[in-house]
Order: sequence, then C-alpha cells, then structure tokens
Amino acid sequence: LFSYLLILGMLYASIKIASSFASKIGGFDMAKAFAGTPIALGSRFAGVLGRNLIGRGFAKRSEGLSGDIANTQRRLGSIKPGDVGSEHYKAFLQNRLTNLEQKKKTADRIADRKFSLANTDIGKNILQKQLGAPAMAVGGGKNVASFNETQKKTAEEAAKRAVEVTKLSTKDADMVRRSATDVLQKQKEVLEKNVEVAETNRQSEETSRAADIKAHEDEIVDAQKDHELYRTSMMPGGARDMALNQEKVRIETAQNAINDMRKQFRENAGLDKLSEQLAAIDKSIKDTGDLAVGTARDNLKAAGGELARDIAYGRNTNILPWASGGNPEKDQTARKARDTYNKKVGDAGEEDRILEALKRRMGPGSTPPTTPPTP
Repeated sequence: LFSYLLILGMLYASIKIASSFASKIGGFDMAKAFAGTPIALGSRFAGVLGRNLIGRGFAKRSEGLSGDIANTQRRLGSIKPGDVGSEHYKAFLQNRLTNLEQKKKTADRIADRKFSLANTDIGKNILQKQLGAPAMAVGGGKNVASFNETQKKTAEEAAKRAVEVTKLSTKDADMVRRSATDVLQKQKEVLEKNVEVAETNRQSEETSRAADIKAHEDEIVDAQKDHELYRTSMMPGGARDMALNQEKVRIETAQNAINDMRKQFRENAGLDKLSEQLAAIDKSIKDTGDLAVGTARDNLKAAGGELARDIAYGRNTNILPWASGGNPEKDQTARKARDTYNKKVGDAGEEDRILEALKRRMGPGSTPPTTPPTP
C-alpha cells in the first residue's frame, strides 16, 4: 500500500512541476500531451500493480478470514448449555466472530477496488482534463475490473471448461458399465442357455404327464358346473351351503394338485435354482456397473478439480505468481476455480437426484419439471 501511494505522490509531484512551467514554454499544449503519455501509462501500470498486489493480498486475507469465521461458527455450535463457563465462552466467540466478519468486509472492500487513477480527482482533473489523457490510458474504462471480479470470472471460466472436459457422458457411462461387467455378462449368457435347456426338459415332462393334468382340469370343470347348479337350483339354507362348499373344495384340491405337479416339473428340471442364480447375477451386474460408473465419475470429478486449478493458474490474470515460480496449490485463484468446479458438479449431482426422486414419485412415463434458467 505504501508503494502504491508513493507512486501516486510522485505522479502528482511531476504534474505540479510541469504545470509550473506551463506559462514559460511555447506550445505547451503539445508538450503536455507528450508529458502526459508516460505519466498516464505509469498510472495505468500503478493500477495494475494495485489490483494484483494489494487487491490480491487482501483477497487472500479475506480467504483466510473466511476459514477463521467458519471455525469460530463451528466452535459456537459445539457449546453445550449448562457447561461451566459456557456463557462467557459463548460471549467471547460471538465477539470474535463479529470482529472477524468486520475484518473480512474491510478486506473484501479493498479486494473489490479497481485502483484506477481515472476515478480519482487527480486522474479526472489533472491527467484527463489538463494533460488530455484518455480514461483508458490512465487505467480507467469499462473493462477495468477489481482483483475479486477478475478472480471470480477466471475461476468460473476455468470451472466451466473443466466440467465440459471431464463430464461423463451417457455413452461413456455405458462403456464403463460394459467393461466392468463383461465377465459377468458372459456368465449370464451361459446361465440363460442352461435355463433354455431346463425349460425344454420341464415342457417335456409336463407333456408326458399331460393326461394326469387333464384329469384334474376335468375335475375342476365338473366341480364348477355342479357348483353353479347347486347355487341356482337349491333353496338357500344349510344343505345348499354344504353342497357349494363341497364343490369349492373339489376345485381347490384339483387346482392344488396341478400346481404341485408343475412345481415338481420345475424342480426336476432345475429351473428354480437356475432362476435364483440368474436373479443374483443380474443384481451383481447392476451393482458392479453402478459402482464402476460411480468410481469413474468420482475420478473425473477429482481430475476436473485439478484441471480447473491448472487452467486458472495458467491464465494471464495469474502472471505474477506464475512468473515468480509460485505453486498452483497455494494460489487463491486456482483454489477458487477448483472450489467453483466442485460446487458445479455437486449442484448438478443434487439436481439429478431430485429429478430421479420426482420420476419415481410421479410414476413411469412422467416428465419432471425442468430447471428454470438462471437470470
């Protein structure tokens, strides 16, 4: 901050000295234009330094204060009423939290400054009016952004690029699923062939016992006819109820005999065990595929966070830490890009879970509402 003020002071002093000779120099309008150029460019450079040194420093301080605030809030939440000294400790933490929040506001306010001489009295009245320097040359204009603004934009652009590169598409997910379940799928194919053979054997045995099944089916038909006859011809009373119940028992007995025979055919052919094995391998395929896709997404998410960090760190906005041999792990713009990426991925995952829950609740064939566009 002292260096920045020193530069402004020297610029102001040089302008005052130049102005004192204005009346003694012929063609001063031309001279002041030449004199104003290096001064304006110097002020522009001072603004860049202010944003990238002072603004960056206070942005880093704000980041550290955010961690202190979160830690203090956690400590406040862990206080149990009734503990010895809890009220004094709570008051101490609340006071600390207030001070930290105030310090963070101050740090944010400085990090949000554009350090543009064009917006000061010196820039407007002397450099622009007296020396005729344009606002852009002095470090003003619409494109000048504070360090916080530049950092946020850089982080969001890097996160967006990382999401596009590392997003697992439906096609990729299917490929991962097939690769992970390839062996299980082959085992399933063998089981399905065994099921076909067993079903053929079951049908053969049922065909050979067709006469027995037909006898029970005829018994059911006769019992149904008698049941209907008794219901329509007999007078209501105990005798009719007994006759109807007797025919109902005949129907149930014959049907149970058919069911038992067919159950025995399935067991003899081994269909029940094969069906259980087929259901188990289907579940195993689903679980293995889901796990593989989930792992792939987690790996891509981690890779995307590192990619977002590297993109943000390599941008021109980070030329100072990059040129000074800094570490992307310690650069706040790179960290912000990674956090922004992780938040985007997390938000997308939460939205997908909500939509899936809506689909299940609304039933098959339904169309859940879409997310409204961000204003």
